[in-house]
Formats: sequence, C-alpha cells, structure tokens
Amino acid sequence: MIFLQIFINGIILGGIYLLISIGLSFTYALLRFPNFSHAELITIGAYTSLILCMLNLDFKLTLAASFATSAITALLIHILAFNPMIKLGMGMVELMIVSIGIGIIIRHVIQEIWGAKIYFLKIVRQIYELNGIRIADSEILILIIAFSSALFLHLLLTKTKIGIALRASIENTNLALSLGVNID
Repeated sequence: MIFLQIFINGIILGGIYLLISIGLSFTYALLRFPNFSHAELITIGAYTSLILCMLNLDFKLTLAASFATSAITALLIHILAFNPMIKLGMGMVELMIVSIGIGIIIRHVIQEIWGAKIYFLKIVRQIYELNGIRIADSEILILIIAFSSALFLHLLLTKTKIGIALRASIENTNLALSLGVNID
C-alpha cells in the first residue's frame, strides 16, 4: 500500500511539474531563449494563493487567480522588457541576462514584502481514502488542471489554424513569414 500511495503522490507532483515544464518549454520555443525568471513567476502565483487563502477564498478561485496573476505578470514583463529588446535585435545572451535580472528583482521584492519565512497554505480539503490510499480533492483538481491543460495545448497546436501557424513560426520563421503568418 505504501508503494501505491507514493506512486499516487508522484503522479500528483508530476502534474505540477507538467504545468511548469509546459510554460518553460513553450516560452523557450516562442522566444528562443531560456527565461530564467520563470521560477519567480511561479512564485508570484504561489504568493497570490497564500494571500487569497489567508482571506479564506475558495480554493478553485484562488487557483484561477494564481494562474492569472502569474500569466499577467509574465505578459507585462514580455511587453515591457523582452519585446523591446527583441525588436532592437538583442541576442539570446542579452535576453537571458535580462531574465536573470528580472528574476533577481522579483525574488528580492517578494523577500522584502514577506521575509525569508516559510509559509504553508491552510486549505480546507476533503480527503478520499480507498484501501489505505489517500487523495485530497485539491490534488484531484491539480491533476485535472495539469492534464487537461496539456491536452488542450496539444489540441491547440495540432488541430487549429493558429496552432499550426504557431508551430510553423517556431520551426521555420522565414517560411512562416513567406506564407503570411504574423510572427509578432
């Protein structure tokens, strides 16, 4: 039974890693540089969850707000920092250095606000148990979100015109431009 519980916990953690890796690999594929501030963007989402859980908001709403906060922050960073640099013709090294700097800034702002203390989310959750295997409703929700996000992204990239155009621009920018695909 312990092996099966460890396996279930590994699947749940794998779902979280799946979401993180989708964001990181998608960013790399689109922007052509590794965004080293990706972990800090996830941290912004985590602290959003912490704040909203302290306000006793519903976990599903908290989760949605956390994703939205991270996504909006990433979009703002792209619009204000990365996009102007890309338009100026900056290379991958310069963009990586800026992403490291942005990560350091975000990390220190969070540390100034919250300190270096470790916080834990207090989530009211329903635990389901079957033959000694335990899983919480929040963990089921994480699995549903992770795997449905992966499936949605796969279908988007393989079955829609915008997804196929996106993949074309990732694979061969010049060919995509010649076919009339707007790569900006």
